[in-house]
Amino acid sequence: MKKDHSITSVLRVLIIASALFPVTVHSQDRSAAEKNSLCQKEKQNLDNLNEKLTTTSFKIPLLKGYAAEMTAYQQQALKYNDKRLDDAINLCLAVQKSYKESLERTVAGSIEELRHKYSLENLQIKLDYLTEIKAERLIGEKVDPKDNHIQKAIQQYKKDIDQLEDAEKYLRNDITMNKERISRLRCDDKTTTNITKKENDTKPGKDPTEDQGLDRCQNNKERIAELEKQARVVNADLSFAWTKKEIQEAKNKMAFVKTWSEQRQLLATERSQLDEICKEYEFNYDDCTWKMSQQNCLGSLERTIGEKIDRAKSLDRAALLAKQKDLEAQISKHRNNLIALGCDGKTAGGGGSLKLVGPEILGKNRKESFNPAWYTEYSYSATTASMIVQNDPPDRRVVKWEFSGIPTGGISPGDIITITVSGSVKLGTPGEISPYPSAGVRATGLDLVSGQNAYVGVNKQVDGKYVFKVPANAKSCTIEIGADYGVGTFARYKYEKK
Repeated sequence: MKKDHSITSVLRVLIIASALFPVTVHSQDRSAAEKNSLCQKEKQNLDNLNEKLTTTSFKIPLLKGYAAEMTAYQQQALKYNDKRLDDAINLCLAVQKSYKESLERTVAGSIEELRHKYSLENLQIKLDYLTEIKAERLIGEKVDPKDNHIQKAIQQYKKDIDQLEDAEKYLRNDITMNKERISRLRCDDKTTTNITKKENDTKPGKDPTEDQGLDRCQNNKERIAELEKQARVVNADLSFAWTKKEIQEAKNKMAFVKTWSEQRQLLATERSQLDEICKEYEFNYDDCTWKMSQQNCLGSLERTIGEKIDRAKSLDRAALLAKQKDLEAQISKHRNNLIALGCDGKTAGGGGSLKLVGPEILGKNRKESFNPAWYTEYSYSATTASMIVQNDPPDRRVVKWEFSGIPTGGISPGDIITITVSGSVKLGTPGEISPYPSAGVRATGLDLVSGQNAYVGVNKQVDGKYVFKVPANAKSCTIEIGADYGVGTFARYKYEKK
């Protein structure tokens, strides 16, 4: 029997044609639910890419600074005599301890935590190098300038920088393509809001049951938390996205530093201007000149300013402002939903008010005396701590911390707790304290919305701010406050359901 191949041939032609000329489904041909699903997916992907770009862009100038610093430090340390070498090793150990204490109080996954981790790694490399020099001197050998801990670290930094710069380029390309897909889909609030079940459950509705009301309250709060997380990424980028005027001002400051670097001699009348620039860019000039030459320090400051200018140029300020405005509008909408639902009076998850037990003051007022003239004194209260270090007069350091906003009564699920930290430093002699003392807040049983350690110096003042949210099913939680330089965790606030 002869087979009829006509149908098979036609099908093959159709399959080939469909492969060569695919049918494009335009956004208007999709259902609202399909379109919303794609938009939500693309927007979430965009948020993830922006978050990765923020971290990658932060690492590049940081590692470049470390590589430059290590290059100068390698030669500087070789010139130390035995006593200076021992002093440098002891200083590294002291600073290492302080960094570790500060790291414990940073927000997990934050830029601040990343900075502390890199600082610790960089410090450990210096310590290993100094120890290597000391060991070589004891056996009468010289450190190989091409094969030592510093040189290996510099090579690794350069390799990491190349990889990060490639990753940054690919991320920017991915972000551009992602934005184009969102544009083609014509995503807007009218078609992408309140389509999914979760979004529907955030709408007030009419006469919901108690359980439905609790669920809607919780969904609105979760959505607000998600949007606030996106807003923090955008705000972080905006802090680096300068205006044209700000970029020009930074260029003028960089030129000023470069002039001094080339002259190799500081003019006393202009030192105050340099101090202001160092303060603005968080550059410890006095600490740097203790480790490196004046020219190298000014060169490092110049590079720091230049890298921030390059980053500002790479960011789209107008797009970031538009994104910020959009996020603020969405957050405001969900907060209005909370008001319409009367969520302030609802306690989701069966939770009730949590009452304060304490506070418990963990710090013990004490005075540690090494001899009649030298001592360290610590004093504590429920919200304050102070440290006095007295060496040979007039060598005296006084550090004070104050915490505000810790709830002293009951708290309830859904509550937002904002705690601020401020401090001060006074020295008996001119100069700066290094590293800067820091203080922070640690909590268990609470959701962290945002967190920033406080740092303080003679010419530095960065107040800390922590924002926590009480979970819907909270039964107990704890807030602890503390600082470094031996102050430790000095007060604990515990809240339990009664």
